[in-house]
Amino acid sequence: MEEALSTALTKVTEEMNDMLLQPYSDAEILEALQMMGPTKSPGPDGFNVFFFQQYWDIVGRDVLTLVQSVLAGGSIPPKLNHTHVVLIPKVKQAVQVSDFRAISLCNVVYKLITKVISIRLKKILPHIISET
Repeated sequence: MEEALSTALTKVTEEMNDMLLQPYSDAEILEALQMMGPTKSPGPDGFNVFFFQQYWDIVGRDVLTLVQSVLAGGSIPPKLNHTHVVLIPKVKQAVQVSDFRAISLCNVVYKLITKVISIRLKKILPHIISET
């Protein structure tokens, strides 16, 4: 395997890697939260993005502490990863499974963590993945 991998070209530059390894800032986390749609369906905890955006002055410090901990390599609290899967009818008289579409209702903090990571990755993806 090592022999095969040694022939592969390196796509992630040292600068890209340095950028990816930088600690996440509070500003990055807040920016990601502001980019999220406020009225999306709430997760199992019953809170939607609007709640966190509206009451950031109250919950922000705790959210930042948790998100920073996870992004720094800490473990994700088990309940944070709980998700409800809901079937939404695609037609009026839905009777078959194909008449529904499934959506996942994740906790906002879980979505926030993944959003922060994805924003950072989006900066390098066009350079490491070809259009074909």
